[in-house]
Amino acid sequence: MAARELEKLNSVKAEIEAAGLLGLMRELTLELADQAVTVNGVSPGHFAIEMNTALIEDPLVNARFITGADILIDGGWTAR
Repeated sequence: MAARELEKLNSVKAEIEAAGLLGLMRELTLELADQAVTVNGVSPGHFAIEMNTALIEDPLVNARFITGADILIDGGWTAR
């Protein structure tokens, strides 16, 4: 398998994992709401690993850690 194909598979795997974690967070939100437990997730920006070192070294990338994000604060309403 070519390096580029492997890189694409790693990207797909990461997206699937992230979607699964977001789904788990939403489900826990609903399951624990009646116990007054709040559940929140934090999706970190880039951190240096071999695959994205070039991106981290670009100051333009560093300046955009939260830009364009929609941070929804609705008390879990949309999770229902």
